[in-house]
Amino acid sequence: MFEEDFYIDGDDDLDDFDYYVSYIKALEEEQVSKGDIVRELMDEFDIEKDEAVKVLKKYLRRKDDDENDDEEEDDIVEDDDYGDGNREF
Repeated sequence: MFEEDFYIDGDDDLDDFDYYVSYIKALEEEQVSKGDIVRELMDEFDIEKDEAVKVLKKYLRRKDDDENDDEEEDDIVEDDDYGDGNREF
């Protein structure tokens, strides 16, 4: 499925997004607010405000998806009963 904002301003270089993610994670560790993260992205990468907002939204959406996936994996319980009365030990 194609995400509308997959490309940032027509740039299909995913390495740029990886740099943004690394930078955002470092700022999050310092407990920087979302507004300040946008300003830092603009200053550091010389991008416009709307592009910085798109980057942050994309990052937060992926982070939320990753957290939801982790929660779903924790709910999975492996069943070692083979149905024939034998169990794996």
